[in-house]
Amino acid sequence: MIKIGKLIKAKSKTEYTEDGIIRLIVIDFWGNHESLNLIRLVNGKYVSSGNAEQIESYLNTHYDSWSYYDGDIFVHVVAEQEAKEFMSKYVENIFNISNNK
Repeated sequence: MIKIGKLIKAKSKTEYTEDGIIRLIVIDFWGNHESLNLIRLVNGKYVSSGNAEQIESYLNTHYDSWSYYDGDIFVHVVAEQEAKEFMSKYVENIFNISNNK
């Protein structure tokens, strides 16, 4: 089950990281609960979007395993805010590219 705004720890099938963990978060940037965004936290990379079932399918397909971080709730709040800032910049860049054409 996909939880919005909760830090996800995933183990990649193809990507190497120092600790073996990729940190992701699902956000509802548009506020409609139908089009969710999966964001990688370390670099702010937009990973995927879709409804909850599509996001879960993506995670199951592209990662060996994934789970939600069980620690301090503050970590989730900070991660969600950071992801929303990344997504804002991503959307802003798309609009800037469109306006420059």
